[in-house]
Amino acid sequence: GKSLAYTAACVASLAKVNEEGLVWLERAVDEGFNDAKHLAKDPDLDNIRSLPGFAPLAERVAAADAKQYEAADPALRDELLKRADEDQDVRKLLVASNFKDEAVKTKMREVDASNTAFLKDVIAKRGWPGKALVGARATFSAWLMVQHADQDVAFQEQVLPMLEQAVARGEGSAKELAYLTDRVLVNTDKPQRYGTQLEPVDGKMVPKQLEDPANVNARRAAVGLDSVEEYIQSVERMKAAMNKP
Repeated sequence: GKSLAYTAACVASLAKVNEEGLVWLERAVDEGFNDAKHLAKDPDLDNIRSLPGFAPLAERVAAADAKQYEAADPALRDELLKRADEDQDVRKLLVASNFKDEAVKTKMREVDASNTAFLKDVIAKRGWPGKALVGARATFSAWLMVQHADQDVAFQEQVLPMLEQAVARGEGSAKELAYLTDRVLVNTDKPQRYGTQLEPVDGKMVPKQLEDPANVNARRAAVGLDSVEEYIQSVERMKAAMNKP
């Protein structure tokens, strides 16, 4: 998701409070915003693009973006990125069909099975593909594939300690670890810890069974996640946006 500072920059730009928009954008870049492609095409920022301060910020974003792809093994990086794109494309089609298109469901299972087999092979030979090996973006791609390897829960469980070690070394993301932890707990019929796994109940998204629900937001905050309430709101917003024709 986009940071609060980035959202504030968009809001200010749309309201034509241009200098303020630039201040917020700079803060977003300071906080690590690094999606050059999004920055280039986001219409919300059109009112501030011509300001003299915009170009140097765009250059900083481009440099930070390029850093996400620095990798000891560019071929493996590119393969992971390509497979993650396929993972996302088929899921967008499924959401667009309101989860009803059986042909798309079959295709998704095929994509996931292929990605799981590929990643298993990579991990057997080289261990977890961390930032040094494949770059930050492709490490995220690998995590996404594990997250979607629900047909092979034993594999998800096998990766969990690898991801824990990667986080401890500063090579992985605590948020991603939280998501995979919950996924494995839910897939092994245990209560989840962080409330990342949702299900629809009476038309509303709610977390699947939680351990110690009273303290879930404290646990989420500790790994850098927003509250369960905010998370559910953003998921609902995303669903609404994707269901628009």
